[in-house]
Amino acid sequence: RHSCVSYRESMLTTSVTTFVLQFLIYQIASANVDCNVNDDNYCVATCEVNGVTVTLDISHIVEYPYIIEVTDDEDISNFIFTPCTKSSCGKAKKSSICMTKKNNDDSNCGDVDAGTWELIDTKPPYSFAIQYRGGTCDGTQCQRAKFTFKPSETAQSTKIEYIKHDNKGTGEIYQFDVVGSCHGQPDCTQSSKSSDNSQPGIIGIVLMLLFLVAIVAYFVIGSSIMYFHKGARGKEIIPNYELWMDLPFLLKDGCIFVISPCYNRFTSYEKV
Repeated sequence: RHSCVSYRESMLTTSVTTFVLQFLIYQIASANVDCNVNDDNYCVATCEVNGVTVTLDISHIVEYPYIIEVTDDEDISNFIFTPCTKSSCGKAKKSSICMTKKNNDDSNCGDVDAGTWELIDTKPPYSFAIQYRGGTCDGTQCQRAKFTFKPSETAQSTKIEYIKHDNKGTGEIYQFDVVGSCHGQPDCTQSSKSSDNSQPGIIGIVLMLLFLVAIVAYFVIGSSIMYFHKGARGKEIIPNYELWMDLPFLLKDGCIFVISPCYNRFTSYEKV
C-alpha cells in the first residue's frame, strides 16, 4: 500500500512538473518582442527573434497620408495616418495620427517619434503592433493610438480600419486594425491575384510594340532597298507603292462584302 501511494505521488509530481514546463515554454514562445525603431525612417523597425534579426517596414503598404473614415461615431469624422514623416495636426508639429472631429477640430493622437513596436507572434507570418504616445493632453489625460497589424492570406490589398477607443485611466487610446496579405513582412509579396489579372494587358502591350516595330522596319528597310538598289525616287521609294495606294479601295470593297454579302452587282439578265 505504501508503494502504491508513493507511486501516485511521484506520477502527480511528474505531471505537475511537465505542465509547468510546458506552460513556461509556451509563455516564452508567445511573449511579445520589443523592436527598435529606425532613427532615419519611422516606418522601419528591427526585432530580435530567437537570435535572428527581423526587419519590419510599413513604408509602402498603403499610400500615405492614409485617410481612415469613421462612420459609426457621433464626434469623430476621420483619422489621417502618416507614420513615416512628421505632420502638422492642430498645434502639434510631429503627429503620426491626426483625428478630425465633426466640428472640424484637429487633435493629435500620437507623435511619430514616440511609437513603440512589438511583435505579437514570434513565427511568420508576424502579427505586430505599434503604439503612438505623446498625443494631445488634457491635464494628465493624453491621447494615444494603437495599430495592430494582422496578416491575411485572402486579402488582396491592405486596409486600415478604426475599431474603437477606450479610456485606460491615463487618457483615450484609439485602436486600429491593419489587415493585409503583405504589410512589412520579410520576404513578403503581395497577393498574386492582382499580378495575374495584369498578364493579358502586358501581353497585349508587347504584341502592339512588336507590330509597330515591324511596320517601321518594313518601311525603313524597304525604302532603303528601293532608293539605293533600284534607284527609285519620290513616292516610288515606298515599297509596294501600288498596293498601299489601292489599300483604301480594297478596305472599302471588303467592308461592302462583309456588310452586304448578298449584294447583287448585276441588275438584270438579258433575255435570250
